[in-house]
Amino acid sequence: SAPRELWFALPALAALGLWTRRRRIAPLLRDAELRRVSGAWAIFAAWSLGLLGLVVVYSGGFWSGDWLEHYQRAVFFLQGGPSDQLFLKGLYTLSARPPLANVVTAVFMRIGGGGFADCQVFMTLLGTSLLFPAWLLASRWQSQGRSAAPFLLGVLLMLNPMVMQNLTFNWTKSLTAFWILGGVYLLLRGLLDRDWLSGRRLAFAALAAGMLTHYSAGPWILVCVGAFLLLSRDRWPTLRFWRETATHGGIALLILAPWLVWITAQRGFSGAFTENTTAQSAAGRPFAEVAATALLNIRDTVVPVGLRDTNTDVLNQASTLGRLRDDLFNAYQLSLPLALGFGGLLAAGLLLCSPASPIRRAPRRALGWFSAAAALTALGVAVVTQRDDWGLAHISLQPLIIISLAWLAARLPESTISVRIAWAAGASADFFLGIYLHYGMQSLWLEPLHRQSPVAFILNYLDQKNHKIVTFGEHLQSSQLPLLLLLAALLVTSLLLAFRPRHAQTAVR
Repeated sequence: SAPRELWFALPALAALGLWTRRRRIAPLLRDAELRRVSGAWAIFAAWSLGLLGLVVVYSGGFWSGDWLEHYQRAVFFLQGGPSDQLFLKGLYTLSARPPLANVVTAVFMRIGGGGFADCQVFMTLLGTSLLFPAWLLASRWQSQGRSAAPFLLGVLLMLNPMVMQNLTFNWTKSLTAFWILGGVYLLLRGLLDRDWLSGRRLAFAALAAGMLTHYSAGPWILVCVGAFLLLSRDRWPTLRFWRETATHGGIALLILAPWLVWITAQRGFSGAFTENTTAQSAAGRPFAEVAATALLNIRDTVVPVGLRDTNTDVLNQASTLGRLRDDLFNAYQLSLPLALGFGGLLAAGLLLCSPASPIRRAPRRALGWFSAAAALTALGVAVVTQRDDWGLAHISLQPLIIISLAWLAARLPESTISVRIAWAAGASADFFLGIYLHYGMQSLWLEPLHRQSPVAFILNYLDQKNHKIVTFGEHLQSSQLPLLLLLAALLVTSLLLAFRPRHAQTAVR
């Protein structure tokens, strides 16, 4: 209910903060490595916005509705409204989703004009920030003298269908990945350096911010807390450790408190904590039934659809290309192995089986990573309490995929030529099957809408028209050719920067 003119104070305060810290910022701007990482992000962000500019109508598998719901939530915070307002045709209450991404997007929309295209652009740009913590994680595995790794990481992200499809869909999962990746990096570094208390505090602050962005951060918080306690077990007898742990928890609660206190006051305890999809789907069901659902969902997330019996007739449509795109879209988004993309899967498989594999060189550390990945997979799927026989990798496991891509970005430069060729072949397939085909269908220049899946027309196109929504892609429809040329230039530039000869990289350093 506060005057929305006050929202202009937020960017003003941010600018003031940069100005007052200008002496500390100046050395950062002169740092060569930071300039390379920023250059990789600029290309990645421009590529993401370019692909977003091709989307005239959202489509792909069964994805629908969420793009409209998150726009409605941003408009709610932009304009104000009653706390009992319902979203997406009355299906969701305000407490069903946490607010951080929608609030921040609304602040930008206030400055940008407030339309749906503004929401798309700002949501995508916020999501591209995931490259920075991904690069920090890649630096953990990077050898000295590999200065092109930021650009290689950018290429891996640009050519990964799961990452790009999430970035250009109008929802909050990519920004959630930013917070989770940052929290994981800070926690890992803080556990190695016992004196870096502020880093560990920042780690739990970032994870709390992730929870305030999307509830799918919950499994990551549980695993990170477990890792923190397990790897600090030699400090358990000391009072100092438990004071530190209480401080971490207090900082996280301080970040979550404004939302939790306000929504509880508005909706009551039950409304604040039981109106999300996980709680509603589990309500009234026996524990054994919920556990059985989780086990089946885990199986279907790990085993791709083509390797088990699943009825896929619901995707039938007049367009052969449309059916192929929907099958591949579901494979990239819902199946955990294929979420890496064919390029990532081939390269990671060969690297893990090579004589220099981390499994052989550091088996104890590798076991820790695999155990954490297994726990995250189980918890990340189990939090979705309704049955889904297509798989659920897209809910909580996108950060796990990005961590894997960060590891690949560090390992590919020093890998054998056969590994690089395998990655190049697989990444080419990902580009044509997961990027070109997907955005060609959404831009309607590969197939008209009436030949595609009914989901695209009934649940996405009609929502656009009924709510008088104009997408970013519709604004740019008359500029499709220049946009395609720009995307081609960005891809070629990023590939050249990522695979420069090593002597050129050393010269830059």
